[in-house]
Amino acid sequence: MHIEKNFMDNIFNTIMDVKGKTKDNVKVRMNIKEFCRRKNLELVTIIDGKLMKPKAPYSFTLEQKRSIC
Repeated sequence: MHIEKNFMDNIFNTIMDVKGKTKDNVKVRMNIKEFCRRKNLELVTIIDGKLMKPKAPYSFTLEQKRSIC
C-alpha cells in the first residue's frame, strides 16, 4: 500500500510540477542530455552561464491544473 501511494505521489507531483516535490530536477535534466538525447528537455544556458530548465511537455499547464483541482 505504501509503495503504491509513494508511486502515485511521485507521478502526480511531477505532472503537476510541484516545486520541491517533483523528481524532475537539474541532475535528471543533465542525464537526459547524456543518455536520452531529447533536445526539448535539455538544460538551456542563458546569460551569465545560468541554466534554465524548459517546461516539460508532460507537465500540465495552469488551465489543466485548475480543471483537475
